[in-house]
Amino acid sequence: MRSHPFVGLGLGLLMLIGSGCGGSNPSATDFHVSGTVQFNGQPLPAGKIYFTPDSSQGNQGPQGVAEISDGKYDTSESRFGVVGGPYIVRIDGYDGVQPADDEDGLFPDGQVVFRDYEVKLTLPEENHVEDIQIPATAGKKK
Repeated sequence: MRSHPFVGLGLGLLMLIGSGCGGSNPSATDFHVSGTVQFNGQPLPAGKIYFTPDSSQGNQGPQGVAEISDGKYDTSESRFGVVGGPYIVRIDGYDGVQPADDEDGLFPDGQVVFRDYEVKLTLPEENHVEDIQIPATAGKKK
């Protein structure tokens, strides 16, 4: 039995529409967060900031992430935004100075200043600016 050539085309179109491609529904991560990160009163030279929905508060969704450079970050520079609501924000900070003996480029952001600094925030369901102050006590113990 032969199938009509338009049957395959119609099925392909239905799959495309059903998968969300070409639809007008907004993404669950339509919102972006930007701002500054200061460590001990100075812009953090380099780092990474992670926005994890606080599931203990009923918030679900993907994790947002952004690079920190010269104390500034913006999740719109990555494809990972936020959905709004309660979040656990985790920050890793670096001194921004690549060691001279790092020939392999393993430490492009420099040495660790601190890791896993956490703060809980409630983010709005809109693009948002959030400035974060990290105290000197969060620094790596020597």
